[in-house]
Amino acid sequence: MAAVRLKLLPAAETNIPVLLQGESGTGKEVLAQLLHLRSKRAGLPWIKVACPSIPEALLESELFGYERGAFSGATSTKRGRVELADRGTLFLDELSSLDLSVQAKLLQLLQDGSFMRVGGQETRKIDARVVSSANSDLNQRAAEGAFRIDLLYRLNAVTINLPPLRDRLEDLPVLVDYFLSIYSRSLQRNPPPFSSQMIRLMRRFNWPGNVRQLENMVRSYVLLGKEELLAPELVAHSAAEASVEIDLARPVSLKEITRSATERLEREIISKVLQAHGGSRRRTAQWLNISYRSLLYKIEKANFDGFPGSR
Repeated sequence: MAAVRLKLLPAAETNIPVLLQGESGTGKEVLAQLLHLRSKRAGLPWIKVACPSIPEALLESELFGYERGAFSGATSTKRGRVELADRGTLFLDELSSLDLSVQAKLLQLLQDGSFMRVGGQETRKIDARVVSSANSDLNQRAAEGAFRIDLLYRLNAVTINLPPLRDRLEDLPVLVDYFLSIYSRSLQRNPPPFSSQMIRLMRRFNWPGNVRQLENMVRSYVLLGKEELLAPELVAHSAAEASVEIDLARPVSLKEITRSATERLEREIISKVLQAHGGSRRRTAQWLNISYRSLLYKIEKANFDGFPGSR
């Protein structure tokens, strides 16, 4: 992220287009806003276009606006988001979903700042900084014919790739403290800091939703005030990643394989939560929302050994 910052801040001082690439939830919009705030256009319009959320039939008119009578229901002239971004920053969020015909019009906009409203005859011009984001590799999309290569070259004068949270877990405690501070103030709650066991569980988690998922989890903790309510979400990913080895040299019993895989997964989850709580059976039972007696039975059945600590 330090390398990302070193690349982003010099780019912010210019008017060149910037392409932000990374998985969903890695913070592309946050960086796009930082680009705007550190530019000479700070204080001028910041217009975001969430491309996937706009129906394809309406996308062109939402972007470029329309003239009265351009289509049924167009009873007045409307400025599009491109026009609203004049002198400011236009943020095209997840633009990989754009139709090729809309991509052609965006290319013209990037080339000389000109565009035409839907149903219009007059060419208009704006001066807007374009920042775009994509959660997929646009080079690959262009190779597949789903994205215009000439548009890509216009968009990626500077490309910044954001790493997923699983590749920057050393930042996790700082992010946790930041979100705790933010939501403690906004929700007017004062929860204690996360325990070291909880942080260890977080470090072992894969974070498929990246920083956005972490933010939502911390917000839930501030609201609910109990770590044990978050534990199932942290250990449940083991179920999605569990693999089953099958010997195809002989007939197999689906019922037996399912039972064996369930027992193995259950053992793995109990083991991780036990380790996170220093071997405390009682706290582990509370986190897993099962009775203490049931946990002892499962531990005995799975032949757990070597877990010190209180019972």
